[in-house]
This record gives sequence, C-alpha cells and structure tokens, in this order.
Amino acid sequence: MKSGKRQLGISLELCMPEIPVRERIKTIAEVGFDAIFCGSGKVSEVSSLAKEHGLFLQSVHAPFKRIDRMWKDSEEGDDVLSELCRCVDECAENSVNILVSHVWIGFVPVEPTELGAERFSRLLDHAASRGVTVALENTEGENHLEYIRDRL
Repeated sequence: MKSGKRQLGISLELCMPEIPVRERIKTIAEVGFDAIFCGSGKVSEVSSLAKEHGLFLQSVHAPFKRIDRMWKDSEEGDDVLSELCRCVDECAENSVNILVSHVWIGFVPVEPTELGAERFSRLLDHAASRGVTVALENTEGENHLEYIRDRL
C-alpha cells in the first residue's frame, strides 16, 4: 500500500467482467487505480497479479447467496460457516486483512436467531485468530446486523 496517499480502488468482479482476470488487472493498473477488491475463490491468483502490477488487494468479498442459512438450525448453516472460515483462511494466506460479509440476503422479514449470532461469533473469533477483520456489510437485513452488533 502506498503510504500518505489517498488510494482509488475498484471491484474486480464488476469492472470489465468479460475480460480475462490477468488482462483486467493490467488494465486497471494502467488507467491509474491503486487498489482492487475481489470475490473469494481466486484470491491467490488475484493477489499475485495485483502485486505484479503494483496494485493493493484491499479486501475480499465472501459468498452471500446462502448467508441466510447462518441463522437457521440446519446442517447447511454449519456448511456456510465453514465456507466463510475458508474465506478467512484464504485472506490470511494471501495477506488480505479484510473479508467483507453480508449478514443476510433477501427482503423477506425473518427474525434473527441466537444460533446465527453464535455462528457469526465463531466466524469473528476464527478471523481474529488469523489476523483478518470481518467487515459486516450493511445491506438488507438491518435487524440481523443490529442483532449481531448488540450481542457481540
């Protein structure tokens, strides 16, 4: 990271998705961006290419399509927690300090649960042990975010 200078970053997923990752990162650097962020699953490749082109990999966004399962008493909720912990590990292994995660997906009002808060607590403990900060995104489901905030 360039110290003392404000940095300009862009989402790797949303910027020119039709272009291969290698070319996209090169182009992002050439037009003057300083940083990128990406989704999980390809952090090692993106981190290497970012360094090659002088870009800072600022954060990784965790998968979110099943995040509502974190709040449900089911094996699938445990699977989602494991997936998020793997994302933390992927960040730690590639010196990325921030993992962004939704706490809920969807607009159907469902009450948050103690089980969901406990799973997020386990995620945050795992992240702390690996030196990664989990940034809980303030999307829909504000009551879920408040629930976590109030308990943790």
